[in-house]
Amino acid sequence: MTASSENTRSLLESYLAGALLVKKFGPKEVDRESRFSYTIRLTNTSECPVCSIVMVETLISLLEIESSEPESELSESSMGRWVLGPILPGEHREVVVCCLAKKRLRFRSDTVLSYIPGPGD
Repeated sequence: MTASSENTRSLLESYLAGALLVKKFGPKEVDRESRFSYTIRLTNTSECPVCSIVMVETLISLLEIESSEPESELSESSMGRWVLGPILPGEHREVVVCCLAKKRLRFRSDTVLSYIPGPGD
C-alpha cells in the first residue's frame, strides 16, 4: 500500500490495523435536557505517520451536538465531521464534543475514521 492510496476504514478495522487507537471519555448515562461533553482521543500506535485523518461521529436521534473543539465541518446536529490532519507515531488528537440530551438515556455514538496511511502502513 502506498502513501497516496486512500483507504476508508471503520472504527473496528482501524483498531485491528494497529495504526489508530480510539478511546472515548464521557458519561455512561445522561439526564433529560442535560448538557454534557465527551472526548474522543485518537492515538497513532504504529511506527509510521498517518497522513490525513477525517473522523465522522454519528449520534443517536435523542442527542444533539451543540459545539465541539475543534469545530465540526458539518452543521447537522446529529453528526460531526472533523479533519484532524496527520498524526505522527505516538501522537494523539482529541475532539471534545458538547451535546444536549433530549431524554434520559445511556450515551452511545458511532465513530468512523477515514485516513491516508503513511509509508509502510
